[in-house]
Amino acid sequence: MTLRHNVINLRKILQNHEYILRKLTEVESSLVPKKAITVHYNKLAEHSKRIWSLLDNQKEMIEVLNDTNQSLLNNQMTNVMKTLTVFSVIIFPLTLFATLFSMRTPGMPLLTEPNAFWFVVGGMLTLGFLMIMFFKKRHWL
Repeated sequence: MTLRHNVINLRKILQNHEYILRKLTEVESSLVPKKAITVHYNKLAEHSKRIWSLLDNQKEMIEVLNDTNQSLLNNQMTNVMKTLTVFSVIIFPLTLFATLFSMRTPGMPLLTEPNAFWFVVGGMLTLGFLMIMFFKKRHWL
């Protein structure tokens, strides 16, 4: 960003530089002959054009690098969001499963079973494993 800022500042400075040098070639001076002034300022104007061209190239290069950086950051963010989404999709059904079996209403299966906790944990692990396998088969993980 510092380099980009510097190039923009240099472009602002040089924007009218060539115009000013061309105007200076038209100035009459009693100290220096007109031809010497014209030759000198024309050389400076050409040098200013070369600098402007280099700044244009640098500006384009910086824009391309910035676009590439933004693309890489977006790709990384997409991967993080995908992982978080898959994680939440796996956790939500397990939470629902656990919540349903935590209700102590009459007629609920496994309510009187002494090993009901382990059955629910086993069901949750099986469901989680099946969802992970499904996501891996779809290449989402």
